[in-house]
Amino acid sequence: MNKKHDAIDFVEKPFCPNALCNSGIYVFNREILHYLPERGDIEKTAFVALAKSRQLKIFPFNGFFVTVNTYKDLIEAEEALRRKPK
Repeated sequence: MNKKHDAIDFVEKPFCPNALCNSGIYVFNREILHYLPERGDIEKTAFVALAKSRQLKIFPFNGFFVTVNTYKDLIEAEEALRRKPK
């Protein structure tokens, strides 16, 4: 992994149309366990510290992505996939 994939900061849910979004898919190395809080959001603690120490990496994805949190979201995602050109 090169420095181009280093995260330099982590801010939870800002409005920024020109930034990458965090999809919530994480891969951890056991060496970062001491950064994790006993309770609370890792986005506000561990991810910030890991980014500052250049230990948080990003994997840009330019494909189709949709979040499914509710049944309504699932229906909308299925419709979007049907409309998507193959």
